[in-house]
Amino acid sequence: MNKKRTLKYLKNIFEISIENKLINFFCYILIYMFGIGLSVFVLRLLGESTYFINVLTATSNFFGGILGGLIAYVVAVHQIESQKDEEKIKELQNISNMITLLQSELKHNELVLSQIKEKADFNDKVNSVTLFNTDIWHNAKYVMAESLNQNTFENINDHYRELDELKNCINPDLEEILNNQIDYRMLLIQTIRRDLSNVHIDI
Repeated sequence: MNKKRTLKYLKNIFEISIENKLINFFCYILIYMFGIGLSVFVLRLLGESTYFINVLTATSNFFGGILGGLIAYVVAVHQIESQKDEEKIKELQNISNMITLLQSELKHNELVLSQIKEKADFNDKVNSVTLFNTDIWHNAKYVMAESLNQNTFENINDHYRELDELKNCINPDLEEILNNQIDYRMLLIQTIRRDLSNVHIDI
């Protein structure tokens, strides 16, 4: 994380340096064009050669065209960078929202597990597994893959795969899990929620 922040800081310094150089360059051209314009004005007042005045005017127009082109280029680049920044911010905000929703889904599933733990009848426990929610993770996992470290991502994905199996009653260890592993599953959810709370999204 510190390395990323350092690279981001160096990038900002580099971009500021480039912008300062461009601003200085624009100022030099503007000063030069002002000098040419003033010279043309004075020469016309003094009645100097039309040819010389035309040369100065052409030179002024030439540098004016360069300045206009550079300004258009800088404005276009700035707009493109601004658009990229906005898209990146939206993407990060979307990931942050997904983490919040996923925390809520995990909390709900932990509550379902606690309800299953309180039931004595196995059939009642089986009926309760349909209350597990897995939609948010399935919709978010491809987007969140790059924001989570590999270990956290694999733990969440494995947990939800087992939840799907429990929910559809296709897990071969269904009875063992519902009768003897509820505490372990609840602890696993708490660990995952803690890992998610440690994920920092710099917007």
